[in-house]
Amino acid sequence: MSGLAQLLIKNSGVVTGSDQTQSAITDKLCQIGADIRIGHKADNLDPQTDTVVVSAAIKEDNPELKQARKRGIKIYKYAQMLGILCNGYE
Repeated sequence: MSGLAQLLIKNSGVVTGSDQTQSAITDKLCQIGADIRIGHKADNLDPQTDTVVVSAAIKEDNPELKQARKRGIKIYKYAQMLGILCNGYE
């Protein structure tokens, strides 16, 4: 997921995310402009969030995923988002 986040940031995307624990990877993402929160909570989703990308490790009962569904936010699996992004490259 961190590679995708870096690609989105490089292409002027706004990236927020969460992880269970702080790490060198979460620190690096913060340094390049991502807003990373530690822990999974429904209120981690900003009001302006319009797309959520989830890894295969995220379970259906994840509070952020449940909140995204409740708010009608577009949800993509990691592989789906990679496909969408790669579609624009030749």
